[in-house]
Order: sequence, then structure tokens, then C-alpha cells
Amino acid sequence: MENLSSNRIILVIVTLLLSFVLTRTIRSLMTRASEKYVHRRIIIKNFIPIINISINIIFIFYVIFGILKVTKDTMLALGLSAGVAIGFAVQDLLQNIFGGLIIIFSRPFNIGDKIRMGEWYGEVMDISLLRVRLKTAEDYAISIPSKAFLQNSISNSNSGALNCQVITDIVVTENLSGEFLSGLAMEVAWSSPYTWLGKAVSVSILDRFDTGVSARLVRIRAHVFDHRYEGRYSSDLSLRFKDEVARHLKKL
Repeated sequence: MENLSSNRIILVIVTLLLSFVLTRTIRSLMTRASEKYVHRRIIIKNFIPIINISINIIFIFYVIFGILKVTKDTMLALGLSAGVAIGFAVQDLLQNIFGGLIIIFSRPFNIGDKIRMGEWYGEVMDISLLRVRLKTAEDYAISIPSKAFLQNSISNSNSGALNCQVITDIVVTENLSGEFLSGLAMEVAWSSPYTWLGKAVSVSILDRFDTGVSARLVRIRAHVFDHRYEGRYSSDLSLRFKDEVARHLKKL
């Protein structure tokens, strides 16, 4: 068959390789740009999956109609004869592709967002048709099939912004007044180098009865200026709060 001549097969392979190299290169360049211009990081990364899928679609159409010159009648005949069989054979693959398209175009989250899906919580590092890759606080890379996001609830910590809310719980067993604890927590939060000052800080004091001793839970709700420092921020608040409590007790 003319459409399957060796020259055409070679051209198809070269075209697909070119598509792969081009998408990888664009991904790499845009990732570098996003890390260079930190304040625009999430905006820049949002364009990566859209550009990549657009390039892939263009190259696929070029292969089908430009190189192989498949006619509409041929496409229809192939679709009718093989569509059902292929659908059953690659059902999971098609579900992942559909899930990937829904994620890319409905954008429940973007590259750079901090999300929780099931037991996993981390920064979205990549979105493709087949899977979403997360990076956890422990620096693990987690790949989740795209279809899983259509079947499970998702929480988004920052929704396209760099800052996100961080909740820090500190248990205090010393007999100190709620007024003192609340004031100290506010002072520690506002003075932290990680705090984003564009949103309010709130503190709540809760009695704890499950520790075996009289205790209070100091809960600080504040926003870190970049969600990548979420762990450092919570640790900074906790350590400095406890240090200030220790200094206060020494003065008594």
C-alpha cells in the first residue's frame, strides 16, 4: 500500500520523534523560566500542558492527513470496524486520556498548586493526558492516574496563588492564661519571615483533655508567602512560640 511505504513510515517516526523532542524542550524552557521569575511561576507553568497537548494534536493530524493521507471515508470505516474492539482493549487508557483532558481544560488545579487527593498531599509538578505527578513534602515523586481525579475529591490549598494558608497546632501544658498565649501566637506569626502579610492571622485556644494532663491547644492560622515553604513556616512558628514560652517562664 502506498500509504504504508517505507518512506512514509520513516517520515511518521521522524515526525513523532520531533513532536516528543519539541514538547520536552518547551517544558524544560518554561520550567526554567518559571523558577527564574518566581512571582509568575504558577502562571507560566499553567501554559505547559496546554501547549504540549496542542503540539501533539497538530502533529497527530499532520501524520494522519498530511503524511498518510488518510481519507474521511477510510477513517470512518476504521472507526466503525475497530472502534468497539479498541475501546474495550484500551479502556483504562481512554479513561486516563479523558481525565487528563478534563483536568487540563477545566483546571480544578494547576501546575504549582498544592493539592490533596486521597492519602497524598503535595505540589503538582506535571499534568499530562495519562497522569498527574505530585512532589510531597518528603520529596517523593507520586504519579497518580488522571482518571483517579474524576473519581475522588480534591482539596486545593492555594488555587493558583503562591501563598497558602498554614494551620499550626501547638500543645501547651504550662499553666498560662489564654490571653497571653493568644497574644504570643499573634506576635510570633506576624514577625515570622515566612508570613504573607496580605491576609489576616487568626489564633484560637482550645482545651485538650486527651493528653492525660491539663493542656491547651494553640491553633495558628496564617498564610505563608510561598507554599513551598509550608513545612519550614509551621516549624518556625512552633519553635519560636515554644522558645518564647520558655523565656517567659524563666522570668516568673
